Order: sequence, then C-alpha cells, then structure tokens
Amino acid sequence: MLEAAPSDIKIAEVEAGPVIVARPGKPKIVVIGFHPGRSAMRYELSTPLLFANALRWMAPAIFLRRELIGGAVGTVNAQLESELTPSEIHVVQQDGRALPFTLRNRTLHFFSGAPGVVRVTAADRELVYSLVLPEIAESRWEPPASVKRGIPPTRQSSASAIDLWQALACLGALGLLIDWIFYGRLGRTAAHSISIRPNSAMSLVGRTRRKLSFAGRGRS
Repeated sequence: MLEAAPSDIKIAEVEAGPVIVARPGKPKIVVIGFHPGRSAMRYELSTPLLFANALRWMAPAIFLRRELIGGAVGTVNAQLESELTPSEIHVVQQDGRALPFTLRNRTLHFFSGAPGVVRVTAADRELVYSLVLPEIAESRWEPPASVKRGIPPTRQSSASAIDLWQALACLGALGLLIDWIFYGRLGRTAAHSISIRPNSAMSLVGRTRRKLSFAGRGRS
C-alpha cells in the first residue's frame, strides 16, 4: 500500500489504502503500488486508458496535435473543434509575449501587427501561424500587343446554327399520319370495304344467273 500526501491525487484505492497515486509538481509523478501484469488488471479494458491518461497528465506535449498555417499580418480567425473557455486558450508570440484575443462560440479572433510566428494552444491542439507581410512587386507586367483585349463577341457559329427540331417534328408528325392511314382506323375501314366489294359482285352474278334459268324454264 502507498501513503499519500495531502497534495497527492488518489487515482485508485482499496480498503487498506491507495494503490495508485499521482503527485503534481515538477516533474509530475504517477506511482503504482503493484505490478499490473501480475494481477487481474491486465485483463481489464480500462488498463490501457489508465496508462494513456497518466502519460497525458505527465507529458501533455506527447499528445499535442500541431498544425502549421501560413497567413498575412493582421486579423486572424481560427476555427476551434470544440467550445472552450478563455482560460483553456493561450495565444503567444514567438518572443513569449501573450496576445489578446476574443472568443465567439468556436471562432477565435486575434490581431498581430508584426510578422512572425504565433502559437495558439487550445486543449490538445496547437495552431502555429506563420504571418508575413505581403511582398511588393518588383515590376509591372504588361500584356503583349498581340493579346486580345475586351470581352469577346458571341460565337459566330451560334448565328449560323440551324435548329433542326422543327423539321424533325414535322417528319415525326408525317410518319404518324402515314402510320394512321395504313394501319389505323382508316386503313382497317378501307380494307374492309375492299373485301366486301368482291362478295357483292359475286352475289349479283349469282342472282342474274338464277333469273335467267327461271326464264328459260318458263319458255320451254
């Protein structure tokens, strides 16, 4: 068992006393009063989290995420991943002087009037801004005389283009008309009338023959 001081942080304890103690200060210390690999603790899912949190507490720079961002001198707006309090944010120049800043929701605003490096530390994230002054042009570029100037006119091909959709629509309507004449109602009516005409002619010839036969019999 361990004997903890009043300023120590008791991470884990049993009935007999604390077994894992963290001591703040310089350097920070975490003491484990037993061998984790020789106990049932090695099978617990929380064991890796315990060691990771202990390392984060002793050396937070190990887990610090850094981003390098280039920009111009002046007002800088930084987007934060989560809502933090002003006490959790530090904006420092490269000479160690702190810069004033404002915080609105998840947007951080600060102003830097001189070129240099500004570090923004927010929780486990560090934004490193490299701010420079805009360079002055050494010469003025002039386009060559052969370069076209002004807004180009509309395409010449658009004026000479021919819309074919009207002609295609007329051809489509003509095809529908032909199809209706030969295969539609009109075609069926014409075919029916043609099939009736031979039958009527044949019946007329038959009636004439019968009349002539009756007349011959009467004369005889």
